[in-house]
Amino acid sequence: MREILLSVEHLVTEFETREGPLRAVDDVSFTVARGSTLGIVGESGSGKSVTALSILRLLPGNSARIRSGRILFQGQDLLMMPERVLRRIRGRDISMVFQDPAAYLNPTLTIGSQLREAISAHRRDLSRQAVEARAIELLTLVGIASPGRAIRLYPHEFSGGMRQRVMIAMAISNEPKLILADEPTTALDVTIQAQVVEVLKNVQEQTGAALILITHDLGLASELVDEVIVMYGGRIAERAPMRAIMTDPRHPYTVGLISSLPRLDVVLSRLPAIPGQPIVRVGDLRGCVFASRCGLGQGRTRCEQETPPLREIDRGRYAACHYSEEVPLWRPASPVVKKTVSSDTSRDPGRLAR
Repeated sequence: MREILLSVEHLVTEFETREGPLRAVDDVSFTVARGSTLGIVGESGSGKSVTALSILRLLPGNSARIRSGRILFQGQDLLMMPERVLRRIRGRDISMVFQDPAAYLNPTLTIGSQLREAISAHRRDLSRQAVEARAIELLTLVGIASPGRAIRLYPHEFSGGMRQRVMIAMAISNEPKLILADEPTTALDVTIQAQVVEVLKNVQEQTGAALILITHDLGLASELVDEVIVMYGGRIAERAPMRAIMTDPRHPYTVGLISSLPRLDVVLSRLPAIPGQPIVRVGDLRGCVFASRCGLGQGRTRCEQETPPLREIDRGRYAACHYSEEVPLWRPASPVVKKTVSSDTSRDPGRLAR
């Protein structure tokens, strides 16, 4: 069994609003082992990114606060560390790949100068020549063509996919033990998404870093992660190995997410959608956060009055649903199937694409 690198325990994060405290993360706990890959999935507003920002304490100080919990990295509580100590960990032991590289790369500085700064901030023992060589090595590692030339270019001269590769290069510049990737393929077309996923795979294989992938795309997560956490309304709805989630989900919200994925075997009149709108957690809330949108609960009093605990329903599988045992027998209604697509495409390879 691999050693635990990160342990998040009962994390609660809130934002101050005019209407009252907004509970963005509510009693979230999980662990990440060395070299493993954890996925955190869910709709926008489910608390995924706030969880990641809480780990590195990068939340806006004027409106957000971590109300309770512990975040243990190699046995040390990041929430109790002085800021000067935490700054030495950020970018060296734990790094982050943000979803919009254009917002985090300085447009007035070359790619090379920004890479060199990321390296030198934690490796003051390296000479200028060594830093330059490391920067070129990193660009080569993430698949940037002609790195010796690319290092002299500015961010606007790179495509979106290339900028994201640069962000990954900066994140791994000091060989971190943990990488947080927050929606790293957002706004990229599917071809570039596949390339970025391949880069993350290669980087993890070569560096041995643990990875937390934050995404709303279960299909993308299935390409990378070992275990997945499904979040909704700031809480963990389900936690299980990736294969188990995709083949046998045990929470109605997870079923809804999987049902909304495009399929190759049938053509649907429209993609299924989870009814209603994501919940906004202002003030105290009794019951299940998903109750108002849940087709399984259908207004059962227990769902509306009692908060379901995240309980172990099988070895290594957890679900926060009072009726998780009923989920395998329940499925939401699907749109009418217009036609079935044969899985035999040997005679016509382009059939699925039409």
